[in-house]
Amino acid sequence: MAADRTPAQDMVTFPWGTNHVTKAYFAGADFAMQTIFEVSRVEKLATIAAEALGLPFLSFCRRHKVMPSNCGRCGKCVRTKAMFAAATGSVPEIYIDNTFHEDLMKRIELDGRERAHVLDLYCYAKEHGRIDAVHGLMSLVKQCRETDSSS
Repeated sequence: MAADRTPAQDMVTFPWGTNHVTKAYFAGADFAMQTIFEVSRVEKLATIAAEALGLPFLSFCRRHKVMPSNCGRCGKCVRTKAMFAAATGSVPEIYIDNTFHEDLMKRIELDGRERAHVLDLYCYAKEHGRIDAVHGLMSLVKQCRETDSSS
């Protein structure tokens, strides 16, 4: 199940994905699916990374041919590598291609949803002193700021 966004991020990405409105529809008379709502994706990933037992079972890649593995090259894999770097200072060995560098970060398309993720990632990395661990993050943040000022 996809991770929820924080209520503030929902305002950027609504109505796509799980959110504060659709969450109620994941419950029935004898079944309910609960998600953590007030916590960002980077914070959730930090919790998962702290308990390494579940890491080999994470599957989030967009390339169907490699699923349930993670390619390490698609935008979602690159974003998740960046979140791992912000959360732990490194990228775990759970990708087919485990490299992480600024050129990979340039693959992230900064549409409304991705911009929310990048800015959340920046805030988390800055708060935890790991901006340098997230290669290319400042370039993406600069792009977000330039796009905002030209709108």
